[in-house]
Amino acid sequence: MSLFMSYVDMFDLFFQPETYIFNRNIKDMNPYKIVRNDNKTTLIFNALGLSSEDIKISLSKTSYGDILNISGSKKIDILNKTFDISSNFKVNIDGIKNIEYKCENGLLYIEIFYKEKPEVTVEITKK
Repeated sequence: MSLFMSYVDMFDLFFQPETYIFNRNIKDMNPYKIVRNDNKTTLIFNALGLSSEDIKISLSKTSYGDILNISGSKKIDILNKTFDISSNFKVNIDGIKNIEYKCENGLLYIEIFYKEKPEVTVEITKK
């Protein structure tokens, strides 16, 4: 067997369908998960190929309501392809205190912190 043949065999074996497993909770067909807590919501978004510097997060008021805009783009030279994301989520801008985000291991984490709801006290008196 030649050196070339053993390299080809090894290459083919590595890419056999039964050896390739893709198992992630956040897949392209459902690219996000939402985790809600009392004072914040965390949006975990598939952002494969992008870094925090490639992402733009913005809020806008539209005729459809308040919108959280997520967009990002980066050209991957070796693949000669551009990785893009673009999504909108309906939010209540008036209830948001601040938003923080970061990209880590192919996932974009967006934390939306909410304003504390003021305690409403109503004075009740007897006449």
